[in-house]
Amino acid sequence: MIDLKTSAQAALEFFNSVSPHHGDPVLVEEVELSEDGRYWLITLGYNLPNEPPDVWGLLDAGGKQHREYKTFKIDRETGEVRSMKIRKV
Repeated sequence: MIDLKTSAQAALEFFNSVSPHHGDPVLVEEVELSEDGRYWLITLGYNLPNEPPDVWGLLDAGGKQHREYKTFKIDRETGEVRSMKIRKV
């Protein structure tokens, strides 16, 4: 059985392998165990590249959000990334 920390690392490694051009550091934003207990759902957040954030790192003067989120479904038995989806906030 894969623990939460290992699952978060798997999500981060997968994200970096398929999206190496992102700008700021990627942070773990949410973690959840699926209802059936078979998967960890790990949400990672990052700022979009080439769009400088404001003082708080989230909004520009027009209120546009620069933060993006992806949710990863990690198999708890194998640690395999089963899916990566856009997470809308």
